[in-house]
Amino acid sequence: MVQQHIAIGIVLCHGKALIAQRPVAKHQGGKWEFPGGKVEEGESASQAVVRELVEEVGLELAEHQAISIGELAYQYPELALRFSLFVFNVENQHALAREGQLIDWLEVDLLASRTFPEANREMIVMLERFLEQGEGHVTSSL
Repeated sequence: MVQQHIAIGIVLCHGKALIAQRPVAKHQGGKWEFPGGKVEEGESASQAVVRELVEEVGLELAEHQAISIGELAYQYPELALRFSLFVFNVENQHALAREGQLIDWLEVDLLASRTFPEANREMIVMLERFLEQGEGHVTSSL
């Protein structure tokens, strides 16, 4: 089984994280997730996450704003995924649902109350660890 590389953008604004609901017809449909998508050939994970944030939620952010918080491999029965996770801190909540999906800004400590795919549950733990340690412990990725 080929492993897909996915870049994830965890966008934070004043203690809230941007989440989007997956289309019902897709894998893990109807569940909430952080915006992101497949890393295309010849593209770095940080380039992919910046592109995906524009495409999915209309946020034009720069690579230098991306703070890498790690990678996560996850095996679903039908799908192998490798996620590169990036945090972005923004000053306003002007995201747009460009793909017709529902989006929401939710307090980080309430994320676990939503229904996420299993892989995203581990992402929430990684985000919480990052926030507990403070940004000084993680270097910006470029």
